[in-house]
Amino acid sequence: MKTIKLKNESIHRVLNLLEKVSMKNKASRGKIKFMKKLQEKDEELLEGRMDLQKEYFLQDEHGDFIVGEDNSLVYKDEGSQNKKDEFVSRLVELMHEKFEISFSEYAEKFEAMFEVLDNLDMELLEDALAYDELMDAYENND
Repeated sequence: MKTIKLKNESIHRVLNLLEKVSMKNKASRGKIKFMKKLQEKDEELLEGRMDLQKEYFLQDEHGDFIVGEDNSLVYKDEGSQNKKDEFVSRLVELMHEKFEISFSEYAEKFEAMFEVLDNLDMELLEDALAYDELMDAYENND
């Protein structure tokens, strides 16, 4: 069964690209289904990021993060550069993690969507990276 593998850091770029691309019929339905899958992955990523932030940043009695004078979150161990570096390292690792979207019951619709994308006739500009990532993932699918 085919799957698409993307990095967490690609979610928003790919969603933005797909929002701009006009599709019809089966391809349009595939796009909507694919975007829903990406949104689910984005929610999982947000939860993971929040869990990570809870480990490193101070929260008030309501669970809200405390913001410092410079408008950034306040570290629990503010003087520790090691903790700051560790947080950044773990955040980068989270963003580089890959996830899969299986074609499963939407295979025909996803294939129609990728057919439209493969024959796309529009200037991409800032969406070129997202297009490249998505098409590479499709071409390298299992």
